[in-house]
Amino acid sequence: MSLQGLLPARIANVDALGRPRWALSITSVAGVFFAYLSLNEGGNEALNWFIAITSASFFSNWAIIGYSNLRFRQALKAQNDHLLDEEYGWKAAMGIFTPIYLIIVSTLLLVCLLYLAISPSGGSFTAPNFFQYTIGLLLIIVFSLTYKVIRRTKWVDPATADLTAGRNVLRVNEIHYLDGYARLPTWRRTLLSVGLSPAGGPKSE
Repeated sequence: MSLQGLLPARIANVDALGRPRWALSITSVAGVFFAYLSLNEGGNEALNWFIAITSASFFSNWAIIGYSNLRFRQALKAQNDHLLDEEYGWKAAMGIFTPIYLIIVSTLLLVCLLYLAISPSGGSFTAPNFFQYTIGLLLIIVFSLTYKVIRRTKWVDPATADLTAGRNVLRVNEIHYLDGYARLPTWRRTLLSVGLSPAGGPKSE
C-alpha cells in the first residue's frame, strides 16, 4: 500500500535483509493492543466487532479477486496475449471456471451473512446486529467509491489494459532449471517443495 501511495512511503522501507521494520512494528503493536483488549471489560464485544469486519471483508475480497481474474482473462483474450500458453505458465485446473466458482461461493457466503444480519437466529432484527454482520462489506464499498471519486480512476478497457508491468519473462537459465526440475522423480520434487531434498535442487545448465 505504501508503494501505491496509499500509506506513508516510510512504511515500505526495508533493512539490509529485506525486512520491513516499520510495517512489522505497526503489526506487532496492533497485535499486542488487540490481545490486551480482550482482557478488558467489554473486550469480547469489541473483539466480536473486529471478527465481523474481517469475516465480511474476507468473503468480499475473494469475490473481488475472482472478478479481477476474469477481467485479466478478458484482457489476455482482447490483446491476443498467450501468457497462459507459454512454457511453464501456470494455469488453474478448471480454467475460467475457477474464478467463476470463487465468485459464486463468496457471494453465497455474503448472502448468508446478510441473512443473519436481517434475521438473526433466535432473535429479531436490531441495528447493532445488522452492522456487526455487514460492516466489513460496507467499509469496502465506501472506501472503494471514495477512492474512485478522489483518484478519478477510469474503467479499464481490456483491449488497452497493462499486461506488462511486473511481468516476469523466464530467462534461458531459468527454463533449463525448470527442465531439470521436471525430469526429477515425484518424491524428489515433493522433498524439494518443502526444502528437505538431501541432494539439493536441480542444477541449471
